[in-house]
Formats: sequence, structure tokens, C-alpha cells
Amino acid sequence: MSSDDLFSRLFELFDQSGPINWKLAAEMMRHITDDRTPVEPDLAEEYRELARLAEHRLTTALEIPVHSADLLALDRREWAERNLEGYGYLGVAIDLRGQLPMGQLTPSLLGMQIGSMVGVMASDALASFDTGFPPDRAFSLSVVVPAVEDFASATGLDAHSVRLWTVTSELVFRSLTGPPWVVDRLTNAVNNFGDSIEIDPSIFEEMQTGFDPATMSGMLEGSIGETDERAELETLSASLYGRTMWVTRRLLADLIPNVDELIERRLALRSSPETVAVSLRPLPSSMMEKGAAFWEEVARRYGDDAVGASHQETERLPHVDELDDPVAWAARVLLDDLDLGDMGE
Repeated sequence: MSSDDLFSRLFELFDQSGPINWKLAAEMMRHITDDRTPVEPDLAEEYRELARLAEHRLTTALEIPVHSADLLALDRREWAERNLEGYGYLGVAIDLRGQLPMGQLTPSLLGMQIGSMVGVMASDALASFDTGFPPDRAFSLSVVVPAVEDFASATGLDAHSVRLWTVTSELVFRSLTGPPWVVDRLTNAVNNFGDSIEIDPSIFEEMQTGFDPATMSGMLEGSIGETDERAELETLSASLYGRTMWVTRRLLADLIPNVDELIERRLALRSSPETVAVSLRPLPSSMMEKGAAFWEEVARRYGDDAVGASHQETERLPHVDELDDPVAWAARVLLDDLDLGDMGE
């Protein structure tokens, strides 16, 4: 479909009611993702069996409920379709009524942002853990099989090991992000990011001469650069990813001896495209590396229990200025439990 055809259809979608224009979100998502390519039944069954193995191991490793391991092995399009509404909290709600003369555009802007974000996720990610953001509802565990198989093929890594690592990482991630406070924290961080956005006044002039949805992203592109609020959100996401890798490494060390190499190769091959300024982006690999390194250093200095306790309390997650400084984090979180002499090591 040509861009002209797409955006002529978008005009018809702009009058949808509700806080988020989900029809527009779905249209944007479909425009970005590949067509449906059903997964071979035998391969899908292997993924499901590996998820059950991961569940068996994880139930003895976590002190919080483990997400159901009833896995869906999906292609890119179906993964995006099934998870689209679960990422509704990633819509960046800017105050259009206060800054633009067309506040009724808010549901459509949110729909475009969410649809684009999920489309980008599905185009590259192995599963939700590989984006840094969990869906916010009790959606089924799922992985993007073509992406997993492409990753194994591109690296020459053992395909069975890559599949096991992927489903285990996703089960761990969804379990650790399952408590309601996690998405509450993410939602607050997204809202703070939205509150920081100031619209470029030149948009007013553009809108006076007519509004073309094909130019919306370009019009908004210059409205904001990097912000402290984005850093806070990405620090939170990096921490969630890092905890996932910390648990996954320990679960799979005896089954996948080169699990560290596998993780490093994945981070090196991830693409993290910049989206439009008022949208979010999948978590950059550099932030994922920081999140993983943070929890490994916490465990080295203060023991595995210090990491395990963080799975249950929101205040034990690192702040922006602590992600590179585990000692500062410990001074805030663990001070009462620590021998002060250990903190300078």
C-alpha cells in the first residue's frame, strides 16, 4: 500500500471516540509490521516445551508469583496484534488542549504513538523483555519466533540454546514485572515525560493552512529533545531488564554455559531506532547493559539477597544517578543492614 493510500485511510480513522484511538493504532502497527507468517506447529511445540522447563526452574528461584508459562509462539504481526492494547500506557499524553487549538486530536496522537511503538517492537524484538517494557495486562506469555530464529542464524549460536534463553528471559521478565506497582511506576514515568513536552509554536502556522496527518510526525519532531524525564523512564526500564538478566543467568548457567556470550551478542545486534520526539522508543542496548551491570555489582558487593529483595519493593529500584553507582544505591536502600566498612570496597 502506498503512503498516499495509507494516509487517506487515516483521515477516516481520526474521528474514532475514546481516550485512545485503537483503530488508528492498529492501522499504524500493521503498516510497520510484516504480513502474517504462521509458525510451524513442530517449532511452536518446542517453544512451549521450553517454556514449561523454564517455569519448573523459576518456581524455585523467585519468591513472587511466576507468570503462566502457557506460551504463544507467534510471528511478528500476530505478536503486535495480541500485545497492542497492553502497551496503552506508553502513549505520551501531551497537553494538546493547552498548547494546540485542536485538543480533540489527543486520542489520535496516542493511537499513532502506540501503534508505531508496538510496530517497531514487533519488527526487531524477540519478546517483551527485549524492548524493556512489559505489556500492562495479564496477556499471555509470547515470543516472536521469526526474530528468535533470525538471531540464532545470524550469530551461529545453537538454536535450541537461543530458544531456551529467549523463553526463560521472557518468563522471568513477565514474572518480575507482574506485580501491579511495576506498571504503575512505568505509567507515572511516562506521564512525567509527557508533562515535560512543549510543542513547537510553528505547528500553529501549519495547522492554520490545513492538517495533513502525513506530516504530523515531522511537525512534532522538533518539539522536544532528550529530557531528564526520559532518563528517569529509561533508568526504570533498564533496572527491570537488568534484574531479568540477573535471574536468567543463574537459571541457565548449567544448561547454557555460554549464556553471557549469548546476551552480549543479542545486545550488540539489537537495533534501537529513534522514534518521533513525543513518542518513546524501545530501550537502547547501552541502557540495558547498564541495568545488567548494576545488579551484577549489587550482588557482588552485597549478596544475592540484596537483588532478590528488589523484586518486591519499588523503592529498591535505582534512581537515575544510582545506575552507575551501586554504592550510592546501597547507602539509600541498604544502609541499615550493612556494615559501613563494606561500602567503600
